[in-house]
Amino acid sequence: MNFIIMRVVRAVLTMVLVVTAVFFASRISGNPIDIMFPEGLSPEEYAFWENYFGLDKSYFQQYLAYLKSRYRSRDAMRDRHLSSSVLTLKFFSWEHA
Repeated sequence: MNFIIMRVVRAVLTMVLVVTAVFFASRISGNPIDIMFPEGLSPEEYAFWENYFGLDKSYFQQYLAYLKSRYRSRDAMRDRHLSSSVLTLKFFSWEHA
């Protein structure tokens, strides 16, 4: 039993470390606004996009928002899969007249 618990703890720890590494690797590459938008944004436009992407918050708040978005996308994928499964079952159970 201890073996299984240790494997689960290691798997969770590995997932947390990978998600954290991806978050910080995306921040090391530079400011996403500078990369995505051409030069010449007005200060108002720059502030708008910084607020829109949440880059005006602390790294900790950005990290929490990133974790929430990963969790929400997983739920959306599950819901999308379930709805497509229901549609598939309805299609194949339809009786041809």
